[in-house]
Amino acid sequence: MKEYYIVTKAHSAIWPGGVLLFWAANRCGYSTFLEAAGRYSEEEARDICHCRGGEQMDFPVPCDLVEKEAIRVVDF
Repeated sequence: MKEYYIVTKAHSAIWPGGVLLFWAANRCGYSTFLEAAGRYSEEEARDICHCRGGEQMDFPVPCDLVEKEAIRVVDF
């Protein structure tokens, strides 16, 4: 079964400069850490990625694609 991370642009003013903000696991907030990002089924992703006020804010991205292209950085 294919799984998806949900990327949001709802808070892009807070996280500018190429930082992705993911829906966290169990739909509990957001995370910039891939390890804390939720993995959602296609059905869950479709349910989450609805328009807010007519504007698409959340986007499903296949987990395998994100994991293949991710660049991890240490923030201290």
